[in-house]
Amino acid sequence: MNRKVYKPSEVCEIIGVSPSLLKYWEREVLGRVMPGTFTQEEVDLLKEVRDLVFDRKLTIAGVKRHLIGKLDRLGKTKIEKIKEELRGVIRELRSVVEAL
Repeated sequence: MNRKVYKPSEVCEIIGVSPSLLKYWEREVLGRVMPGTFTQEEVDLLKEVRDLVFDRKLTIAGVKRHLIGKLDRLGKTKIEKIKEELRGVIRELRSVVEAL
């Protein structure tokens, strides 16, 4: 399953915010420490964050309260993706061990 991923500069252009604001939202809303690429789901969520902050004048705390269900689902999706990647690594390691 190939999903489109976006570089931070692309996301800034898509949602119309500065790189520093994107980094702040990435840390505060998405809970990321290390910058990286963004999935379509994350870009859509960040568009909603932009609308909540700029149009509805919510603070980041208000945004988090408003989006709590979506943020939980996004986190669970990422955990499932990591689990699947780890399962693949385990399968590869098992085949290496069997070959020895």
